[in-house]
Amino acid sequence: MTKKAFRPKIKDSTILVTGGAGFIGSHLVDRLIKEGSRHIIVVDNLFLGSENNLQESISKGLTFYKDDIEILSSLDYI
Repeated sequence: MTKKAFRPKIKDSTILVTGGAGFIGSHLVDRLIKEGSRHIIVVDNLFLGSENNLQESISKGLTFYKDDIEILSSLDYI
């Protein structure tokens, strides 16, 4: 008998996505919206990503922070 791993539900949850303005991250954000997440918070320093990748998602209530997640003080206000 195999033990099934617990996986939290995406629907109605709040999710933090780091690097969410990049190619892969922005597609992940789109999927999380499609799966019914309640609130998505994206943190990206825009080194490789672009805020343009999130334009449609921002209009759906996404919260975007242009910051570097490696700087611990950034997490204090996020």
